Amino acid sequence: MEITWHRQPVARLVGLAAHDDTGLARMVAQGELQWSGGKPSGSAIQLPNSNTSLAAMVLEDRR
Repeated sequence: MEITWHRQPVARLVGLAAHDDTGLARMVAQGELQWSGGKPSGSAIQLPNSNTSLAAMVLEDRR
């Protein structure tokens, strides 16, 4: 798939080759990595409940 900008190609999306987990398996075997088999729990950061848009929050942080 080609991504274009004003009909000019700017990027190409291609499929990946078969996934190789040997590096991860080695790290688990050496105790450098731990995985319980579950999905990541996500961030503990909670955005405040407000009517402020994310764009406005970013602009405020840049000041």
